[in-house]
Amino acid sequence: MHPRDLFLLLCLPAITLAVIGCGKKEPAPPRSEIPEDETPPPLMEITLGVVPDLGAAPIIMAIERGLFEKHGVSPSIRILETTDEVRRQLVAGELDAGMLYPGEALLPREKVDLTISSILVRNAGAVSVPPSLWTSMQPYLLREAGGEAVHPIHADTLRQLAQESDRAEIPIHFQIEAPLDTNTLTLGYWLGAGGIFPDIGPLPPPSPSPGEPPFDKHNRVVLSKQPPPGITKGLSSSLWHRPADHIVLVSNEAIVKDLPSSVLASLATWNQANRETLVSCVAALIEAGQWLDASMENRRTAATELAQVLGGPVGAPSTPPANPLNFDLTSANSVTFADNGSATPDRPSSLWILSQMARWGHLPPTTTDEAFESLVDQTLEQDLFVDAVKKTEAFLPGIRLRLDRDAIIDQVIDGNRLLPQQTAAYVSGFKIKLP
Repeated sequence: MHPRDLFLLLCLPAITLAVIGCGKKEPAPPRSEIPEDETPPPLMEITLGVVPDLGAAPIIMAIERGLFEKHGVSPSIRILETTDEVRRQLVAGELDAGMLYPGEALLPREKVDLTISSILVRNAGAVSVPPSLWTSMQPYLLREAGGEAVHPIHADTLRQLAQESDRAEIPIHFQIEAPLDTNTLTLGYWLGAGGIFPDIGPLPPPSPSPGEPPFDKHNRVVLSKQPPPGITKGLSSSLWHRPADHIVLVSNEAIVKDLPSSVLASLATWNQANRETLVSCVAALIEAGQWLDASMENRRTAATELAQVLGGPVGAPSTPPANPLNFDLTSANSVTFADNGSATPDRPSSLWILSQMARWGHLPPTTTDEAFESLVDQTLEQDLFVDAVKKTEAFLPGIRLRLDRDAIIDQVIDGNRLLPQQTAAYVSGFKIKLP
């Protein structure tokens, strides 16, 4: 016998015993020796302010679907009537974060730095008119071969009607939520593209740019939060607030594609002290937005739940409308909460909003490109948003494009594109603006 074979033969019992021994279970330790499970960390608390509008949908749905708790956050919600009140409570430290119009967060006021960590909803507005004004517009509408009105309707259709109404000292009014509401800024842009003065509430009426021929002073439409009673008025509003009998002339998405309607805002100082809480909060909102975008069935469910929580639009009857979110609107499919990275706070839309604020006097008309860029840099919490995405189970294509500093907004109703780092030139190129 070969010495190697003899060695294997002698070792075989030991090897066999070792293999058999490996299959035996060690006796369980006494129960007193088993360490108790570690106590889960306490939930991080956050107080959020919302108003009854579409921007509240991700916040309310994150609560209803348990997504805040999933990410270790215990939210408390304060429902307020206006975003002005949300902003006041943010500045006073009574809220940790809240729902604002983008322009309210971007505009530097009171030496307080507000930041935007997430977009709550995009494309959630439209310009609509009551049947009486729609009837008056009929002679001026462009029509298809079959006689139907061409959509989207351009504002120049209103120009002659606006002149006639103003000369009769009963100018057309459009009701707005707030001067810095995205719906107001897109309405002003739409009217300006049609050669109409958007006389925006307390702001002075616009005047032509140097070198431009004077505009007819009667060629205007008045925008105000509370138009005089008994006049014909249109409405620029969220899809939530649109009356059922109003005729939609143009959606925000058709005026300037993909603008944010509502954002999650908070103080920069609070963010620094509570970064983990805010990251986890944004992660929950992203997943809620994905749920909202997943199906129309989810949106119908959301409509019911939002009406129960928010009570329907401010000033509406106590019984909520049958479909308070108005997702039956033809253009409502363009409303997004998270799809295509739409929750990402992005530079192009922020710069466009700032450009309109400079156009209508909320910012100095001499604001430089560097100043515009600086305002965006200090307001958008893009790194925080990316960290929130990493905490989610979400696949969000489109985020990289949203984060691109050189991306542009090139789908606008008048074809006038805002190019990277050329915001000042963009503002100076408008024919109708404040001097």
